[in-house]
Amino acid sequence: RERRFLQALLDSVDVGVLACDGDGRLVLRNNAMRDITDATAAEIESGRWLEESSHLSAAEQPMARAYAGQHVRDLEIDVRTPGARNKTFLVNGQPIRDADGARLGAVVALHDVTDRRRAQRFLECELAVTRVFEEATTVEEAGRGVLEAVAIALRWPHAELWLVDKVGNVLRNCTYWTDPRYQL
Repeated sequence: RERRFLQALLDSVDVGVLACDGDGRLVLRNNAMRDITDATAAEIESGRWLEESSHLSAAEQPMARAYAGQHVRDLEIDVRTPGARNKTFLVNGQPIRDADGARLGAVVALHDVTDRRRAQRFLECELAVTRVFEEATTVEEAGRGVLEAVAIALRWPHAELWLVDKVGNVLRNCTYWTDPRYQL
């Protein structure tokens, strides 16, 4: 009865929750977590699903850290989901211990903050573009700053601004911006 009560309670929240026992075996996954990933229990236990869809190694993963005794607070991770939009999660995790301090397992909660982070990026983009236009006297001067702000907001690795050369009536590359981590 307690197990069914706990499962029903966790399935009613919109935060993804995972828990493992003292041997590191996945013992609990709520509906929100199933919506986040369709990975099998074995893939979740091993950390493969998150390792393949994020920048985190197996040792850096929240469940592994919580299981090792660390408290994970406000860890932001970007998760690539095949066939869907990438998502951003704020992750909290902690070990579960009994009254004597012996490890019983670990729990991790994933909060979807994708929309919040996206809105924040667009607001930062709007402010950056406004600053660029305040300082620039021509479109050409504003080009690089605007490209950088838009590319960062949209997470593009590269952007180019092409303008019509009125004299020759042809398109000319006015400027470009490339993320420093990206090689053309």
